[in-house]
Amino acid sequence: MDVLFDWLYKWTLIINFVQHLPSSPLTLRFK
Repeated sequence: MDVLFDWLYKWTLIINFVQHLPSSPLTLRFK
């Protein structure tokens, strides 16, 4: 469970970071 929680936490940070970037292939992919 600890590994899963860590994985989800890291992805949450990555997604939040990407969403705040200017328009780019990565942000378009998440939307």
